[in-house]
Amino acid sequence: MRKTPLLLTTFQNFAPSYRKNYLYWIHQAKREATRVKRIDEIIRLCEANIKSK
Repeated sequence: MRKTPLLLTTFQNFAPSYRKNYLYWIHQAKREATRVKRIDEIIRLCEANIKSK
């Protein structure tokens, strides 16, 4: 997200509950590959300004 300032701004503008939900979803992944996949999904959703998965 740091590479794209607009993406970071969009994420930061979400309500704290949405940000917490995304971070919890990443944290629950047991494998690194799953974490990467979820991060990519969150980036895609933030680019589309979608607040929940």
